[in-house]
Amino acid sequence: MIVRRRRHTAAHHHNHVGDEVSIGANAVLELGNRIGSRVRIHSGCFLELVTIEDDVFVGSHVVFTDDPHPMGCPRYSECKGGPVVRRLARIGANATILPGVTIGEGALVGAGSVVARDVPPGAVVAGNPARVIKQVAELTCPPGWFERPYTWPPYAAPEPFDPGDACDEVPPRYEPPGSGGTGSPAR
Repeated sequence: MIVRRRRHTAAHHHNHVGDEVSIGANAVLELGNRIGSRVRIHSGCFLELVTIEDDVFVGSHVVFTDDPHPMGCPRYSECKGGPVVRRLARIGANATILPGVTIGEGALVGAGSVVARDVPPGAVVAGNPARVIKQVAELTCPPGWFERPYTWPPYAAPEPFDPGDACDEVPPRYEPPGSGGTGSPAR
């Protein structure tokens, strides 16, 4: 597991952090977070009881909340719960994500947004409260370097497979030794 943490980052022991995760300075990871692989959490973020899947980008000073109301409610422990961020999602700086919200796969949350409801996969949301303004597939690259943003890995979809395409080579099927197949002979 490779975790890059910058100075003054607070992370409790009761967190699960995947491989190749980068956590910026002054980020606070309270209890119960589950962070996938290849995740970038920028400086000044706050997380508690959050689930973040693989290949997610979290901009600076994003706050994930886990309490729908102040403590004191007799059923408080049943109400609290952190957000879920699905793979390939991107969250802009200074966004606030409220408890129990799910941000869909490949979605984009605009900077400064307050996300109070689930975000559909592939949607772009912005505002307070955050609302769907378009789909990520409809975005354009303002400088014009790309036809649209996020056409590079890991965001780009693989080439579609055409089952009618002929195969140039068919690799031999693996057969464990001693299986009687065409693999290595039994010893």
